[in-house]
Parts: sequence; structure tokens; C-alpha cells
Amino acid sequence: AAPAAAAPAPAPEAPRGALTPAHALQTLRQIAKSRAFDETLEVSVELNLDVRKADQTIRSNVTLPHPHGRENIRVLFLADDDLGNRAKAAGATVVGLGSTIANIKSKKLKLRKSVDKVLTTTESAKKVSKEIGKILGPKGLMPNPKLGTVVAEEDIEKQVDAFKHRNVLLRTTKFPLVNAGIGKFSSSDEVLLENFRAFMLAIVDNKPSGARGKYIRSVSLSFSMSPGVDVDIAFADPSSMLFMRSEKIKLA
Repeated sequence: AAPAAAAPAPAPEAPRGALTPAHALQTLRQIAKSRAFDETLEVSVELNLDVRKADQTIRSNVTLPHPHGRENIRVLFLADDDLGNRAKAAGATVVGLGSTIANIKSKKLKLRKSVDKVLTTTESAKKVSKEIGKILGPKGLMPNPKLGTVVAEEDIEKQVDAFKHRNVLLRTTKFPLVNAGIGKFSSSDEVLLENFRAFMLAIVDNKPSGARGKYIRSVSLSFSMSPGVDVDIAFADPSSMLFMRSEKIKLA
């Protein structure tokens, strides 16, 4: 007789009592539902990094699939004429090249009070670096191709819209933590979870070359005025078979 076919491998089981991202979000909604303002959903990720070492830090951006909900992002686009006009029409707050550079040098344009992001075109990047690189760099505003802030002409509208509405910074500071706001209470669960998924994928995509051992130590979600709720790493780590499983897991 022919040997019996091997039984299919069982689906991975969720750890008992663990919170999926979806369940963590539902828990937070119950806590925050009586608030009078539209709170921001914030994600905090602790990483196994020694940020004193240059090869164990993160500085990048992630463009979320949906808006993060902040309405006051101020974009300076360094370009003249038609390119500047296109950036302005797409939502840039300040545009210009020669005169704007002069205003930055003379401090007529106060960067800290007027600008959150600085973008420029590939063609203007060299001029910007030469003229005001020493001013923009220490403020963390220098356009950089790796951060998506040096823009090809055909991508002006797309990138201005992304940096105003969907782009969040991935950055470690003096602690091995990356924090960001990824949406609003008024957004649907689907939108918030898709943004969370994109954020976690970006954390892994930007894993520093010097990272060793288990990379993600902990993940939590919170609304602006709420305590943090831990998400089990099995559901939050893109390398896990349980990543973004959406079943409601009964708490122990």
C-alpha cells in the first residue's frame, strides 16, 4: 500500500494572552473613546542597538500608505520658476531658490519657526549644499537623496504631498527607541493598522549594519493621552510568521 500522505503542518498558534496590533488598538479605543479631541496614535519601538556606535543608528523616512493626520507640516521647496510653482500648487509652504537662499543666509527666513522639511530638485541640490549646507545640516534639514528630500522633476507633486501628509521620520536619538505618530483616533482601524504595518516593515528595512542579535525588543501603541499598550513582538516583527495576524486574542 502506498504510504499515507504527510499531514499538513499546523498553522502557527498565537501566544496565549498576547495582544495583536488589532486587539491593542481596540483596547486603546476603549480607553480614549470619551476624549474631546482627535488623538494621535503613536508607536514606540525599542531596538537592540548601541546608539553610541555609528553603525547602530537609524535616520530615514517612511511614507505611510495613509495620512498621519498632522495638518501643519511646513515644506520648503528650493526651486525656481515652473518647478517652484508646481511645488507650491502641490502644497509647499515656501518655494524659491536664489532669493530664498539669500533670506536663509540673512535669517529673514527663520527656519525653526517656518519650516519642518526642506526639499529640492536633483539639479539644485549641489547649489543648495554649497550655499547653505552648513546652515541646514546642523538643523537636520539638509536635503538628502537617501531621505527622499532630493527630488526628480517628475516626482515633485508626489513627494511634496508625501512629506506633508504621509511621511514620518525614523530616527534613533540617545536611546535605542524609534517613535512616531501614524494616524488619528478618527481614522478607521484598517487605515491605522496598514500604517502600523508599513512602519514596522520600514524599521526592518532600515536595520543598521552593526545590529546584532534579536533586533526588535518591544513594541507599544498609545493614543496621545493614553497609557501604552504592549503588542506581542510575534505579531509586530515582520520576520515572524504571526506578523500582523488580526485575530482577536482572548486575554488571560
